[in-house]
Amino acid sequence: YQTNTDTPDGFVKHLGVGFTGGNTEVPYLSTYNNSYYPEGSLTKTVTKDENWTSGNDHTSVEIKNNQGQIVLKRTYNNSQAYDTQYVYDDYGNLTFVIPPKATDAIFAENISTTPGTYNTTTSTYSWTNFVSNPSGPGSGNVTVGIVALAGGSYQYSISFNLSALSGNTLKTGNVLALPNAENLANANLFSVLNGKFGSLGNYAFKILNGYINVTLVSGTAFAPSSMTQQNSYVLPTPPGITTASYTTNTGNALDELCYQYKYDKRNRLIEKKIPGKGWESIVYDKLDRPVLTQDANLKAQNNWLFTKYDAFGRPVYTGVYNNATATTRIQVQNLADTSVQFHFENKQSTALNINGTSVYYTNRSFPTTNLTVNTINYYDDYIFDTDGLTTAATIYGVTPTSATKSLPTGSKVRVLETSDWITTITQYDSKGRAIYVASKNIYLNTTDIIKNDLDFTGKVKATTSTHTKDSNAAITAVDTFTYDTQGRLLKQTQTINSGTTEVIAENTYDELGQLTSKGVGGKTTQSRLQTVDYTYNIRGWLKQINDPNTLGTDLFGFKLGYNEGANPLFNGNIALTQWKTANTDNSLKTYNYTYDALNRITSGIDNTNNYSLSFVDYDKNGNILHLKRNGQTNTQATSFGVMDDLTYSYNSGNQLLKVADVAIIDSFGFKDDALNTTADTANDYTYDVNGNLKTDANKNITDVQYNYLNLPTQVTINGQNILYVYDATGVKLRKTLNTTTTDYANGFIYENNQLQFFNQPEGYVMPSGSSFNYVYQYKDHLGNIRLSYSDKNNNGVINVTTDPNTTEIIEENNYYPFGLEHKGYNNVVNGTEYNYKTYQGKEKEEDLGLNTLAFGWRDYDPAIARFNKIDRFAEKYRSMNPYQFTANNPIFFREIAGDSINITELYKKNEDGSYVNKSQVKALEEFASTKAGKKYLAKFASKGQKIAGIVFDKDGKYHKKSIDLNIDADLTKVNDTRVGETSVGNNNNGKPDNNNRFQINISLGSDSAYDLLDTLTHEFFIHAVSYAEDIIDNNKVDYSNIDKDIRDVYKPNSRQHYQENRNAINGTSLFGNYGYEILKQGNAKYKRFKSNTEVWNSMWSFIY
Repeated sequence: YQTNTDTPDGFVKHLGVGFTGGNTEVPYLSTYNNSYYPEGSLTKTVTKDENWTSGNDHTSVEIKNNQGQIVLKRTYNNSQAYDTQYVYDDYGNLTFVIPPKATDAIFAENISTTPGTYNTTTSTYSWTNFVSNPSGPGSGNVTVGIVALAGGSYQYSISFNLSALSGNTLKTGNVLALPNAENLANANLFSVLNGKFGSLGNYAFKILNGYINVTLVSGTAFAPSSMTQQNSYVLPTPPGITTASYTTNTGNALDELCYQYKYDKRNRLIEKKIPGKGWESIVYDKLDRPVLTQDANLKAQNNWLFTKYDAFGRPVYTGVYNNATATTRIQVQNLADTSVQFHFENKQSTALNINGTSVYYTNRSFPTTNLTVNTINYYDDYIFDTDGLTTAATIYGVTPTSATKSLPTGSKVRVLETSDWITTITQYDSKGRAIYVASKNIYLNTTDIIKNDLDFTGKVKATTSTHTKDSNAAITAVDTFTYDTQGRLLKQTQTINSGTTEVIAENTYDELGQLTSKGVGGKTTQSRLQTVDYTYNIRGWLKQINDPNTLGTDLFGFKLGYNEGANPLFNGNIALTQWKTANTDNSLKTYNYTYDALNRITSGIDNTNNYSLSFVDYDKNGNILHLKRNGQTNTQATSFGVMDDLTYSYNSGNQLLKVADVAIIDSFGFKDDALNTTADTANDYTYDVNGNLKTDANKNITDVQYNYLNLPTQVTINGQNILYVYDATGVKLRKTLNTTTTDYANGFIYENNQLQFFNQPEGYVMPSGSSFNYVYQYKDHLGNIRLSYSDKNNNGVINVTTDPNTTEIIEENNYYPFGLEHKGYNNVVNGTEYNYKTYQGKEKEEDLGLNTLAFGWRDYDPAIARFNKIDRFAEKYRSMNPYQFTANNPIFFREIAGDSINITELYKKNEDGSYVNKSQVKALEEFASTKAGKKYLAKFASKGQKIAGIVFDKDGKYHKKSIDLNIDADLTKVNDTRVGETSVGNNNNGKPDNNNRFQINISLGSDSAYDLLDTLTHEFFIHAVSYAEDIIDNNKVDYSNIDKDIRDVYKPNSRQHYQENRNAINGTSLFGNYGYEILKQGNAKYKRFKSNTEVWNSMWSFIY
C-alpha cells in the first residue's frame, strides 16, 4: 500500500466532469487544465501474481481517491502500462470509464526527465579538521574531487595525505561533511593504529551518510575496501527533475471505446453508452422505478420496453410501448411525470383486453396506450387464462396448498412475432415449495408437466416429468435420487415410459467432499458402463479425469498441468493438457500453452505440431491482432501445415472490420473471401447501431435481422434464409432452413416434428423405435464434449473396435484453443455427428457455412475467436473489449451463455498451506464475524458444516431446499478487480444439477479488505439470496421473485439491483437492513469512511 508519486510511472491524470450550461444531463470530460493529481494525494495498491519475477509484468496497480473511488487501474504487458481510468462527477457518480485503448487514443502524454548534475569541484581540507587540540606538529590535507564522466555519471575521489611527527588525538564522529554526497554510498575506508601495536584500539575511517566518520574501535584493523585501494568512487547519475504534460483529443474515442453515463437532477441514471453501441435511455416513475427503457435500435422504431408493477412492487406485465410523437427521452419522461398518478396495477377477476391480449390486471399507470404485452406474471391465486392447463389434486400423495398469497402462481410469455403464448402454472406444498409445474406452449403444441416428491428437508427424492407434442404419445421420465448423510447425491436413476431403469450416475466422495469417482450408465442389474475418476492437487485443483497414461477400460483420460510441461506456471494458469482415448487413434495428445503478462493465451503447441496455435497477440483492449494456426491442408485432412495465418483490422474502436488470411492454402479453418494471391482491401464486417453483426463477406452473410432482445431472427447467406423464433424471455424455440424445421421444446429436440433426442444429466437420449437409447458423454474441465458412447446392444459393456459398424463409441471431438475442432482423426465414428452440444456444451450451427456456436445470447465464431455482438455484461469487464471470448484465456475460463466467466475454488492453498486468495478469505471471515453475517450463512449451511471458522449446528433454510452457495476468486484474471459476480450453476433447463442441487456461485475479484467486504455483502444480499428465494418457489430459476416489469426488461443481475432498490423504498431491503450493519462494523475496523452516512451512500452506488 503506497501513495502516488511524481515519477514517470506514478503520474495520474486528474480527470473530472463538467456540465454544459450547468445541466447534469449533458456532461463532458474535464481535465482540469491537463493537470495531474498532486503527489501523495491518492492511495495505491500494488499486486503481483505468482509468475512475477522482476519488472512490472504480472503486476496490477489500483489507485483510489480520498473518497475511496477507483480512479485508475493499471496492468502491464511487456513492461507497457495498460490504464483504465474512472471519472466521477461532483456528486460521486461514475460518468466515464476510459479503457486502455481509449487512454492511448484520447491522451497524448509527454513525460521527460532533465538529468540531475553535480558541481564538479576539487576541495582541499587541512589536517587540522581531523585532530583535536593537536599536541604535536603535523601536516597534510584531504582532497575531494568530483569529475564528470561520459553517460551522465560522475567520479568521486577522496585523497588522504596526512602525517604527524608525534602523537595526536583524532576527532571522532562525523568530522567532515563531504560535498555533493547525497548519493555517495556508505563505505569502510581504512584504519589507523592507535599506539605502536594498536593495543589501545584503532581509529576506523568510514564514509557514513555523506560524512567522513571516525570511530575509535577495538579489535583488528578493517580489511581494505575497493575505495581504499582505488581512492575513488563512481557516483550514479543524480536524480533529475521529471516533468509531465498531456493533451486531450476525444474525437471518436469516447463513443467507440469508452463507457459513458448521464444522470438527472435526482441523481438517477437516465442514459448510458457501451463502447460501440448506441445510447440507451431509462424513464422513471415518481417512485424512481424504471418503467421504460430504450436502446438505439428501439429508438429508430420509436419503441420502448415497458414494465408495470402491482401494489407490492412486483412486475405484473411487460412489453413494447410505441410513441411516434414524443421521440426524446426527456419528452417521454415529462409524459411519465405528468400522467395520471396511478403507480401500480390491481389484479382483477375479469380479463382486460390490451391490444388483443387478455390481461387480468388494470391498465392505469403510465404508459396506457400503444402497448404490446409480451409477458404477464400472476401471483396469489389461479384466476387467469391458463390455456386449458389444470391444477393437480395431489402430487406424490401431497395435496397442494391453497395458501398461495405472495407466491407466483403462473405466467404467460409471448412467442415473439406471433399471437401464441407459453403458459405456466405452479402449485406448492404447505411449506411453499414448488411440487407441480405445468407449461403449455401453443406455438410448438407441447405440454410439459413436472411433479416433485420432496423429503422433509426439501431435497428432491423423485421427479416425474411428462412431455407431449402434437398427437405423439407422451414421454414420461421418472427420476429418483438418493443422498448420503451430508445431503450429497449418491445415485440417480431414470425410467422412461415404464421401461427398464437406467442408472444415470453413482457418486463417491473423499473426506474433503471432493467428487472422486462417478459411475455412469447401465441398467440397475448391470455394472456401470464407465467409471470416471477425478484427482486433485494439494490446492484442490483438478489434475486428472481418469489417467491418460493408463486407460485400462476407460474410454477417455485427461490431464491438467499447472507448474509442469514446457512452460511451467504458478499463478493458476494451465500450462499443459494431455488426453488419450480408446478410439482408433489412441496415442497420447499434448498441448503446451504460453500466455502474456495479462494471462492472455499466446500459443498452444501440440506434440505433433499438426494442431498448433501460435503468434497470438492483442491490442490494449484484448482485440486479437494476429493468429496463426496449423491444421489440415487438404479435404481428406491427411496433409497438415499452416492452415490459418490471420491479421485482424479494426475501426477506431473494438469492431472488427476485416480478417486477412495469408496462408498459402486458406480453404480450411478460417475461410477468407479474398484470394491470398490478391491484396485484401475490402472490409468484411458491418454492424448495426447496437453493435450486432449485420454482414460477413467471408461467409457470404448479406444480412442479419434482430429482434428487440438483440437475438437474430433471420440470417441471409447466399440468398438463402435461416429463420429463428424466440419467446419474449429470449428462449430459442424454432430454427427453419428451407424445408427443415428444428424445434427446441424444453430440452426435447425435433426435426420436422420427429423427435431426435432429449437431454439427460450425463448426455442425451435418442428414440429407437418404441424404446430409447442412452448416449453418455465425457466432458473436460470446461464442459467441452469430448467423447460420446452408447451401449447399443445392452450387454452392459462398451464395445470398442476398429469397425465403425460395431464400435459403441459414437463420436469424439477435440479442439484447438478457442474452440475450432481438430480434423483428421477420431471424429464421427458410429452415428450422425451430434451438433447440439459440442464446445463448452453449446450447439454448433454449420448450416450454409455459418459455422458458429450458439452461446444463448451471442453467437461465437471459433475460427476468429470472437463473438458477433456486444456482451450484455460488458460493464463488468470494462478493461476488455466487449466482443472477446473468455478474457482471451480459453483454457482456463468458461463462457456462461456468452455473458460471463466462471470457475471455482476460493480456499485454494499454496504448497506451504497459506491461502492463495488471502484477501477474499479474509473478507468472508470478516463477514462471518458479524451477527448479521453469521445469521445469513446459517441459511446455506448444513449441519456440522464449518464456514469461515464457524461450525453450524443445523441444516439451514436453503440447504434444506437443495440450494448450495459456492464462493470463489475467479475474476482475479479479468484485470478489472473490484468486481463480484453471482450466477446459478443449474444447467438442466431450470432443474437441479447432477447432484440434484442448485449451485449459487459467487466470484470475487481482488481488492482491499473493506471493498471486498462491500462486494461480498452486495453479492450475498442482492444476488445470492434473490436466487435462493427464486428457486424455492418453484424449483427453477425464472426470476419469479422479481417484479415482472423488472424481470422482463432488464438483464438478470440488473433485475435484482432494481428489485433491491424497490425493496429499500418499501423498507424490506435485506441489503439495506442487514448489509448496512455488516459494513458499519467493517468501516469501524478499516476506517474507510468518515461517517455511517458515507457507508450508506457507498452501498447504493452500484450502477444498474
